Amino acid sequence: MLRKILIIIFYLISLLFLTIYIINELLPNSFPSELGRIVLLSLTSFFTFLGSFFLSIQLNNSKPMKITLWFLFILYISLLLTLTLFDKSWGRYSINLYNISTKNYNIIPFKTIIYYINLLHNSYLNSNAVVNLFGNIIAFMPMAFFLPTLFRKERKFKNFLITMIIIILCIELTQLITSTGRCDIDDFILNLLGSVLMYLFIRIKTIEKLIDYIFLQTSK
Repeated sequence: MLRKILIIIFYLISLLFLTIYIINELLPNSFPSELGRIVLLSLTSFFTFLGSFFLSIQLNNSKPMKITLWFLFILYISLLLTLTLFDKSWGRYSINLYNISTKNYNIIPFKTIIYYINLLHNSYLNSNAVVNLFGNIIAFMPMAFFLPTLFRKERKFKNFLITMIIIILCIELTQLITSTGRCDIDDFILNLLGSVLMYLFIRIKTIEKLIDYIFLQTSK
């Protein structure tokens, strides 16, 4: 009985944080920060996970966790697209098709990376450099968890690498074509680096087995 009550409470708390997130996104004069979005969706994901984990145990069935995985994946994709294409705090108010200029792209590898590394020595611009460098590395790390967990073929490194290259290129090209961001080869490098590093970490046998057990209720 106590477990059932906890499951309901976890889901209700998750729904509360998700509702707050959606309201903030829909309000015309609301400008939730990147950190605010991440915190709200992280809390939503955490309590949804707890509810589904205990529900799977209660039912002795992994289906609730599998449904939750898809739900969390959709939340992550929505956050990723919001930050990269529709984030008002980064000045992305509208889409301007084919309004391409030299300010919208960079095709010189490591030019932007070196620029931001140099900014790390400037205390006034330190936070901007950190967000651009480490933010781009972290942004696609969750893909290394979701893709191999949801799609068995993505557990092969070659398949995962090709998929990530396509996804990141699509986002960068969309930013270029719609002028909703800056198409930068260095963003591509950092995004891919982050996803590959996380993939290699998750593919450690003990980590992989733990993820399968928790989210898929399976063991090898």
